Amino acid sequence: MRLPPQSTLGGMPKVMNFLLDRRRLLIGLAAASTAAAAPVVAGAVPVLESPQLLRLADLLPGVLAERQAARDHKQAVINDWWWEWPLAPAAICDGHAYGYNRDCEHGLTGSPILASGEAVPTEKRDYSWEAIQERKANPDAHYSRLVLSAKFLTSKRDDCLRAIRRKRPKHQLSPVEIAELETLAADYSERAALAADYEAERERVRAASGYGEAVARCEAAFDAMSKLIGEIVATPATTMAGVIIKAQALAAWEADPQAISNISSWSWPGAFASEVLAIASA
Repeated sequence: MRLPPQSTLGGMPKVMNFLLDRRRLLIGLAAASTAAAAPVVAGAVPVLESPQLLRLADLLPGVLAERQAARDHKQAVINDWWWEWPLAPAAICDGHAYGYNRDCEHGLTGSPILASGEAVPTEKRDYSWEAIQERKANPDAHYSRLVLSAKFLTSKRDDCLRAIRRKRPKHQLSPVEIAELETLAADYSERAALAADYEAERERVRAASGYGEAVARCEAAFDAMSKLIGEIVATPATTMAGVIIKAQALAAWEADPQAISNISSWSWPGAFASEVLAIASA
């Protein structure tokens, strides 16, 4: 069934209204872009803007400054203490971690490190035959070592001692077997002592560096920033200056390296677009 052609006369008012609305929108956005050249301050914002939004905007510079200061402090701690972090003795290392493994050797920040103390390369690996052979020949330059804990080594020592003490009515251990287990137990005991010293030194350096406190400050600053920006985005704007406040807050969010890339959980895109259209078209 063919539909009748749409009446051009009936459609003209809608087209004209759309063109007029678009013209007003472009004029409003042009004015907004001029105002956006400088930071928005409460005194320069029309009185019609939401007092709550203005109050939140006044808080944003201080929150962002603390976030930056916290990040700078954390990086300074890393720079000052990275090479103070102890490396695991070879005697308590057992192979390499070729993928994620919680027992691989970690540095001050908790990220995997090489035997040299440098961070494990994070760039995409080259899987050409030559590159694979080079990594096999020199794993210490590409992979983190697996480190045996004092708890694990002590457990292995205790296993050997229990094997010696275990009663075997039918098959007693030979003197040679007992001697082998005693030697193995002594080796595990010595390595457990090395691991305990290594773990204690790690904790000493971590405490002395203040890295834990720096991380806590950084996380608190991020939480404060995230909460404030969320409140700014959620507060309705009544003028284009209010929309600019929101845009500045969102720009600050996008500039933060820890910010998640998707903030649609705030349900801001639709509301933000509606505010721009409503204000610029007024």
